[in-house]
Amino acid sequence: MSRNTLGGQATISVPVTSRRNNVLPALGDFSLNGNFGYDELSDFGSLTTYGGGANWTPITGLQLRVSYSNEERAPTLAQLNNPLIVTPGTRLFDYVTGQTVDTTVITGGNRNLQPETREVTRLSMNYKPFNQVQLNFTANYSVSRTTNPLQSFPAVTAEIQAAFPDRFVRDAAGNLVQFDSRPVNFSREDVKQLRWGFNYTHRLSGGAAPSGGAGQAAGAAGQFGGQRQGGTGAVPGAAIGQAPGGARPAGAQGFQPGGQPGAAPGGQRPAGGGAPGARQGGGAQDFVALAGIADTNRDGNVTKQEWLAVRIPEALFNAIDDNKDGMITRAEMAALPARAAALVVAAAAVAAAATRCSCRSSTPCSSRTRSWRGPACPCSTGSTDRRRATPAADRSTRCRSRAATTAGRLVCV
Repeated sequence: MSRNTLGGQATISVPVTSRRNNVLPALGDFSLNGNFGYDELSDFGSLTTYGGGANWTPITGLQLRVSYSNEERAPTLAQLNNPLIVTPGTRLFDYVTGQTVDTTVITGGNRNLQPETREVTRLSMNYKPFNQVQLNFTANYSVSRTTNPLQSFPAVTAEIQAAFPDRFVRDAAGNLVQFDSRPVNFSREDVKQLRWGFNYTHRLSGGAAPSGGAGQAAGAAGQFGGQRQGGTGAVPGAAIGQAPGGARPAGAQGFQPGGQPGAAPGGQRPAGGGAPGARQGGGAQDFVALAGIADTNRDGNVTKQEWLAVRIPEALFNAIDDNKDGMITRAEMAALPARAAALVVAAAAVAAAATRCSCRSSTPCSSRTRSWRGPACPCSTGSTDRRRATPAADRSTRCRSRAATTAGRLVCV
């Protein structure tokens, strides 16, 4: 069995009004459309299809559509061309006589089938009231009528025998002698359907967590440094944007000389706060910035006493103090670029030593605060950075919301 089809189709759409082109904009956007199709089947004949419709958007978000289509459909190859099979002596119950009889049953294709014609009229509405909310309401109403619908012959009942008497052949005595069960055209099929509802889409979860406040870096240098935009931990020099000799900004977080970033209580923060020179913009400039912060008397030289007064690790001072005279001079700072690699190694050693220190509870601020067991030993648990008060009379000093370094007082974050 084979079937060759030759066909063509044409569609036209005509805009009537348009807001974009300023054609009767008060009426919104309105257009008409039409289509026509023709098919020639080698084993059946010609079929036609035609239809039309209108689309109207009177206001933004509201779409109204109406359409009509008329389509002819041919029987399938099997329904039309299957070989004819005659089977005598088939047992079948006859609802007219109420007896089971032996009859001849005919199966196969039916060359007398007519094309079915389907007419459909549709009305639809789609409304999206909000631009920023994925909510839309829909309604669809359709009326469909199919003339000569093609079907396989249904199961035999009393109603089917009454509807198709020509398919049940009887002799002069009224006995059933032949039953034709080939495909058939019914008279008509009508369907009316109304569907309506709404669709709402909302993302329940997902996406990256928002960046929080400035991360707190627990490190051996104590309370100085700066706050990076975006919530990164404080790092010396380039991270704080402070020129040598300038004042330390309020709200600075602890310096972290090691490669591990500090805890960020305001949310997950990007990696940062590594050893000086380990990131872009670091290196010798970081150590120059450290010396500038420690040079409190602004004489261009930094003594060990000035260095330790701002809680910078002594090991870093010793690494910069090339002649070991207890003072970082201008000449030693000028030589820092050539010694940056060795200073980075020294800073990493300070970070490694810091991880071996322990932390214990402290009573000066609250039961949740932590204090350092030694003067240059950070908490290894990543908890809030604290120092012990030196004079007993200062133990009542309240923790402030921003970092502060005062001689003989608590240093709080």
